[in-house]
Amino acid sequence: MGNEVEMDEKYTPYNHKGTKIDGVELKHRGTPTTKRGLSNQQICIITAIQRFGYTIAN
Repeated sequence: MGNEVEMDEKYTPYNHKGTKIDGVELKHRGTPTTKRGLSNQQICIITAIQRFGYTIAN
């Protein structure tokens, strides 16, 4: 057997902490995004774990 890799993704709301952007409403911690499902208001975090413990996060 070769080295097996397990991959997973997690989508979290995009954070503009410390910057003010015209046209983007302020959002406090814990409030949901205004669009449902996958949208440009969320960012994807990808993680991969190799069989013998090597971890990659992107």
